[in-house]
Amino acid sequence: TPKWDAAEIMETRDPSARQVCTIDWAGSVASKTTSLGSHTNFVDFDEGNASALAEEMYPEGYVLPADFVLKFINWFRGSDEWNEAPTSYRYAFPDIYHGGVTEVGPPIASYPSETYASFKANNRNRDKVLYLQSNAGLLHAINLNDAAGEEPGGEKWAFIPPNVLARGRLLGLKAYYSNDGTVDLLDETPSVPRYLLDGPLVAEDVVMSEGWRTVLLGCLG
Repeated sequence: TPKWDAAEIMETRDPSARQVCTIDWAGSVASKTTSLGSHTNFVDFDEGNASALAEEMYPEGYVLPADFVLKFINWFRGSDEWNEAPTSYRYAFPDIYHGGVTEVGPPIASYPSETYASFKANNRNRDKVLYLQSNAGLLHAINLNDAAGEEPGGEKWAFIPPNVLARGRLLGLKAYYSNDGTVDLLDETPSVPRYLLDGPLVAEDVVMSEGWRTVLLGCLG
């Protein structure tokens, strides 16, 4: 019997409370994500950034209606904007078919390096996090800690890679594209299954210019 189910836990949370983000881009006026630290270039994927995000989400040569952008962002975060479910919360945990899954916790390698030994000691209490890729284009970070005040199985944050967000790829979950450049938005219940993220997901400790770091690598669909 599993101790927890990440999808069931997500269903108990308000979609507006999820930390969903993407990366900043040149010329962006989107507000930065603050809850993941001050040294990131993450921006919030929420309705407050709708107009800025829409500029990246547009297919080439196409302008999205502002009301559709708002509905799409809230739907992607888990709100039932198109009456898919009997409640206001739709099943928001996407498929992870072929998607990579890996756990990252305190460093455990045994490299014969004094600098790695220091890195390992300095991060011996690092939180355990389960990372997984979903076909809808999200990298999910799932909490594995059971310390007081923390919920094992709860989503800590989710990340949309910029190549998934841009040029209509993410929007393709709610749109059909024709060879003649026509875009048909699905402003209705059906959505379009896509494999935006799948394949391996690997975490390794590596030496970078600023020292040892744990790097997470994944594949687009």
